[in-house]
Amino acid sequence: MSLPVQRRPVTPRRPERAVAVVLLCGALGLGYGTLQALAPPPQGAPAPAQAVRAADGGVPATGCAAADTPGPADDPAYCARLDADRRSRGPVDPGRAADLRHARARVAALLDPPYGPPPERTPDGVLVTLRAAGFRQSQARPARAGDPAPAGSLVYAVQVPGGCLVGSLTVDGTGADDGPAVVGTLPDRSCLTL
Repeated sequence: MSLPVQRRPVTPRRPERAVAVVLLCGALGLGYGTLQALAPPPQGAPAPAQAVRAADGGVPATGCAAADTPGPADDPAYCARLDADRRSRGPVDPGRAADLRHARARVAALLDPPYGPPPERTPDGVLVTLRAAGFRQSQARPARAGDPAPAGSLVYAVQVPGGCLVGSLTVDGTGADDGPAVVGTLPDRSCLTL
């Protein structure tokens, strides 16, 4: 005769409790963050600065800014042209921001001496440099009256997925060239008017 084996009753685990605790903590954290964002600033504290729509990582969408290459003193309409050009363009694809920043850095390095085009900085020299680096959809020409470039400079544009890289180079090689700006396409989906 065998004796009956006594087994301990199995207590079921309760994963629902752990899930509930995690959800409760997340909800409390989200609620706290929301209250902090919606709370008015304390008495005497400065109001938060208004967000400015940027065309290129901090470059305001209107007029000239500290990040823009300054135009020559004899070109007072330069900032107005920059403003008009930025307003006429579509938005930059936010999903491609990292790719656009990488392409911008590559183009700036390509056109910056000692790697840049020959000292005379001709449109053909700029195009050869850009296209040899794989930027097939590139344009370069002397700046015209409505271009977002200082008078007398060479304007160039590179179309990349998500937007455009538009910049200018001084023809004689003097003056600051800060690289291209990351901007959206024009209404006809080009980067530079023909």
